[in-house]
Amino acid sequence: MSSHVLCNRVYNFGSDYALPSRVIDVGPADGSQPARLAIPEEHGEEADVCPYVALSHRWGSPQIVPRTVRRTLNRHLEILDWDSLTPTFQDAIHITRRLHIRYLWIDSLCIVQDDYEDFERECTRMHFTYMRAFCTIAAR
Repeated sequence: MSSHVLCNRVYNFGSDYALPSRVIDVGPADGSQPARLAIPEEHGEEADVCPYVALSHRWGSPQIVPRTVRRTLNRHLEILDWDSLTPTFQDAIHITRRLHIRYLWIDSLCIVQDDYEDFERECTRMHFTYMRAFCTIAAR
């Protein structure tokens, strides 16, 4: 990352590569802390340039895909219940930890799904979210 020109630019372009509005803090690589939703701007320097992984996944049934809604937002900011996550989401957390990257972006968890204003704002930024990710995991 430090010697490859195209990869290194992520760490030299400043706020153009800041974290999305919400990310999942997967905790340390050893998994000693549970994953939780985080709002980077509330953590000062944490909102500066940080690598993150994005997950592109097939939604399938809305009843199966874990989502953040207004009712669950505060709870998700404390902890994401591991048993409520799909195997795809669990795998994405494991992969992110194995890469020694602290943050993961998953649309259904990082966008408040029943908040029209949040949904509209975040959806208009989604192309940047994927473009600026350290890498994107594609899952079916």
